[in-house]
This record gives sequence, C-alpha cells and structure tokens, in this order.
Amino acid sequence: MRDKIRNWFSQKNEVNYLYFSIFFVVLSIFSLYHLVFLEQPLWGVRLFFFLYSIGQALLEVWAFIFIAYSLKRWASRIAFASFIALSFILLLVHFTDFTLLRLMDSSIAYVFKFLFGQGFDHLLTAFSALNMNFEMIVLILLSIVAIPLLGVFLYWGTSKLARFKPWALSQGQVALAILATGGSLLFLEILIHPYLDRLLYDKFQKTLPLGATFLSPTPRCVDLPRPIASFRDENTLQENLPSLTALHHPNIYLF
Repeated sequence: MRDKIRNWFSQKNEVNYLYFSIFFVVLSIFSLYHLVFLEQPLWGVRLFFFLYSIGQALLEVWAFIFIAYSLKRWASRIAFASFIALSFILLLVHFTDFTLLRLMDSSIAYVFKFLFGQGFDHLLTAFSALNMNFEMIVLILLSIVAIPLLGVFLYWGTSKLARFKPWALSQGQVALAILATGGSLLFLEILIHPYLDRLLYDKFQKTLPLGATFLSPTPRCVDLPRPIASFRDENTLQENLPSLTALHHPNIYLF
C-alpha cells in the first residue's frame, strides 16, 4: 500500500501550463492595477498586499492544477471537463470582482449577499426590478451555456500547444508547491502583521484574489457604559403618537 501511494505521488504527467499560466497572469494584472491606482500614500502597504496577491494567485493556480491532475487521473472525463469549465467561470468571477472594486469599491461577495442573502423572494424582486425583456433573458441563458464551453475549448486549444514543449510534474511536486506557497504567505504575514493597521487591512483585503488573509489585525472594540437598548415596537410607537389636525390647509396647487 505504501508503494502504491508513493507511486501515485511520484508518477509524472503532463500539465497544461499554458492554460493555468493565463489564469495566473490575469490575476497578477488585477493585483498590479490595484497596486498602482489604489490611493494609499504608504508604498510599503501597497507592496505587501501586491506580493500577497501574487502569492494567493499562485496558490490558487497550484490548487487548481492539483485538482485537475487528480480528476484527470482518477475521475471521468465529464468530471474533469466540468472542473475546467468551473475554473474558467471562476476566472470571470475574478474579473467581475475586479470591475466592481474599481466602480463601486465593493467586492462580488456584496452582490451575492444582496441577491441571495435575503431569501428567494428577494431574489425574484431584484430580477423583476431589472425589467429584462425576453431577448435579454435568452442571451443570459445562452451565456450560461456558452461560457463553460468556452473554458473547455480554451483548455483543449492550449493543451494542444503545450504538447510542443511538454512540462511534466508529479502530484507530490504540486502538493509541495502548494505547501511552499502557503507557508511563504503565512511567514510574510507574520512579519508584517504587527505593523498592519485595521483600517488599511479592511481597505486592501478586498483586492486579494481570495478576499482575506490567514491572519487579520485585532478589531477595534469600544466599551459601552451600558447595553444598547432594544428596538421598540413600531405599532406601539404609532399608537402613542399624538393626533394632530391642521388649523388651516396650505395654499398649494398641484398642476
């Protein structure tokens, strides 16, 4: 059994490095854009979060390679293709998150919380408020089908190109790369953590590919002299309001 496990982790197979390199380059461009254009006078803070963003992008790519490697060896082709489609969708989610941060200073998690955090009725109300016509609904449904297929075709095309100069890795090497990248991020954060301000952390954490770090600064706590009063009942407040009648009606004409 030990020899079989060792064989699993030592056997090398080709990796589609072109597809995952595209993933890494796109995430790195997003991180570089935040480094340059996000307003912050302290370049040390920008540099830390830029390096952390690059590390998280690399960690995410290595994790995808490990999952794709495992599915390709032991799962069906449908499961492998479904994961490739999902990875491409996640890349588009990163692009949407990047766009929302630039336009609204809010991550895509806020959109999901707004749409799905208040129940199914709230979701239907939000979509009905968009006032979409039939053509728009058809385009959205076609996009839902076409985007995963586009990811699969992109992986297939890049895999053909990667075979001209193949790069073989073992599953053990990929696992070591994940551990090394995660350990480096944790070590970097331990060094910077004592000097990181909570306000700066809240501002920059939204720009990270994973949206958070291993550690976070201690939140600021405010001690109140007494507990906050509970909400009063609205019906009771309306009953206690004095009834007022106007002595004279204002001279207002509505056209």
